[in-house]
Amino acid sequence: MLLGSVDEVARDVIKAEELVDYTVKEKLTDRLARRFGGLLGERIRQHDDAVQATLVSRVAKVACAMPTRQFEAQETGASMP
Repeated sequence: MLLGSVDEVARDVIKAEELVDYTVKEKLTDRLARRFGGLLGERIRQHDDAVQATLVSRVAKVACAMPTRQFEAQETGASMP
């Protein structure tokens, strides 16, 4: 089996005089929009990670500061006796 480029096959096998490229080119605006969307998504993910870390840290501080029964009651929504 022989392998060749598109140009070689068109020129040598098909004997085409001219090769036409039908590749659809991406518009500049589409490419910029895709890049901006990717950057925006990454920033949102980073922000969400930071917010989640802050919330976990604050909950941990509150949990350490209150007695165990009070924390468990607050988590389950039960009332303290």
